[in-house]
Amino acid sequence: MKFKFTVFFVLAAIAFTIISLMSINDGYGSIKPAVYFFAYPFLSILWQSSISIYIFLIGILQYAFYGFLADFIKENKHKIIILSGLLILHLITAYWLANHLPANFH
Repeated sequence: MKFKFTVFFVLAAIAFTIISLMSINDGYGSIKPAVYFFAYPFLSILWQSSISIYIFLIGILQYAFYGFLADFIKENKHKIIILSGLLILHLITAYWLANHLPANFH
């Protein structure tokens, strides 16, 4: 089995991590781009008071999982349906989280 989608998604996640870290800018920038790229790991800021590098590592694993699903599913119709569903769920979660950030993360 070739893992071309997995490699692509991991490389994209690394690029998203760099963009996110640059946008946060040591606390003086905006956290929203990072929330949009890594919605599920950033759910942890609802009960924690800090952001750690582990959030970004889990985010890279999140995108690796997306790529693995794309590689694992053989039929294109099912692949499109499942990845579209994941994308829509990701965007809904990111939008909700960006609008419900704790006060110290704005």
